[in-house]
Amino acid sequence: MRIDTMIRRFNVSCDFIRHSASVLILLTACAQLPAAQLQQTVIKDGCSKYQDPKTIDMQKKFKEPAMEKGCIACHLDCNQLPAGNQQEPSDYYLKAKEPALCLECHSASKKDLAPAHGNQPLGNSKCSACHDPHTSNTPKLLREFSHGPYKARLCSACHPAAVNGKVQLAAADVNQLCYDCHTDFKEVMEGTKSRHKLLSQNNRSCVECHDPHAANQEYVLKKPVQDLCLGCHIAPAGKTTPSSQDRSMPSPEGVNTSERSDERNAQYLELSSKHVHEPAKKSCLLCHDAHGSEFPKELRAPVRDLCMDCHGPNSEKIVQSSEAFPLFGGLVSLPPKTFEKLTHLELSNKYVHEPANVSCAFCHDAHASDYPAELYAPVQDVCLACHGLNAERIIRSEQPVQLLGGRVTLPPNIFKALTMLNLVNGQFGHPTTKHPVYAPATADRPAFSCIACHDSHSTPTGPKRLVARQEELCYSRCHKM
Repeated sequence: MRIDTMIRRFNVSCDFIRHSASVLILLTACAQLPAAQLQQTVIKDGCSKYQDPKTIDMQKKFKEPAMEKGCIACHLDCNQLPAGNQQEPSDYYLKAKEPALCLECHSASKKDLAPAHGNQPLGNSKCSACHDPHTSNTPKLLREFSHGPYKARLCSACHPAAVNGKVQLAAADVNQLCYDCHTDFKEVMEGTKSRHKLLSQNNRSCVECHDPHAANQEYVLKKPVQDLCLGCHIAPAGKTTPSSQDRSMPSPEGVNTSERSDERNAQYLELSSKHVHEPAKKSCLLCHDAHGSEFPKELRAPVRDLCMDCHGPNSEKIVQSSEAFPLFGGLVSLPPKTFEKLTHLELSNKYVHEPANVSCAFCHDAHASDYPAELYAPVQDVCLACHGLNAERIIRSEQPVQLLGGRVTLPPNIFKALTMLNLVNGQFGHPTTKHPVYAPATADRPAFSCIACHDSHSTPTGPKRLVARQEELCYSRCHKM
């Protein structure tokens, strides 16, 4: 699946605010404006909180005639709402539901709409699923991308004649209808190791993301990619987002781990954290296949390979490339200038930190964290989770070991060796007696932690992976001669 076009079209739509009095006021501000001024008013006055301004792009070729009357042609005039109105507002503050709202004008034209819709009943149809209610570059205000049968006007391929005024399917359910044509996709999904759970949740999972008729996104997606993914993977309002203890991580390739009891909650992401991984901001499809793959979490490659394809030897090429850059054996075509910078990690040195050689996700959250470099916790806590009191248990355990409050689950026997630091109160005693392993900055010396002395990924210097000779570390960093 190509995603470069998806990313170019990607725009993060603001959540629709349906209960805010401020939105009603903003809507009133543009209620009476002619079409030529609508888009600028939406952007300037902040109505984009209510409506994505790109959906009323006045530069498009075809425009809905009703727009000349202003927003109140279809949307509520906020000045006429009773004070203290507690009634639940309609979607987009429309005056009426679809298709009744549309038919107020289109039926009045005396034009028979049935032939253009395969003589299917329109009673419960949502006109805006196929027609853009504002502007479009295609006649009849049709959306930009059309499903093949719909574009060819082969309504009967999916819908036989209506029964008792209700639209019928030419198959037992929606998914089966899709699979009748998309046979290759069905075979691939049946044989893949990791399937997107949505595909198994109901018999109409295909249309959860794809519109069966038309849409403004490629692959007939109902919304931009990121909006679709986060619509499910961000906890909805009023629902408690699982704490950091409820998160799981992808397992290293070839390693079997027991299912977490809270796996059902792992779908929720906290992208409001201080540090968000750049790909998570751009598109979920950079790292995940939307349907299925051979790797956990529908990843496009094993965790380490996935990370190193960007952060390894390709890092500088990706940033400087003026052309699309292939990743993961061509599964992803990364548009040029997607990332302004990429941290380069060198894992080709002789001495490689074992977690970095197995899975970056042992230390880093792939999506977001409140700690720099998307670490699960402060540096010293991440290091001591393995090298502190847990070291012996990690080496000997025949069962998965949970660390950092459950945010990381280590498979059994994952490390061949592990240095244990015998610290006093979990803080003092390394590298010498009474020496702290971490401390905040003071007037006399900078803050330091494990990475002040050790490289967390790899070095050519020795198995301790010191970033300099030991004497230099002591005397140049903290202890002045």
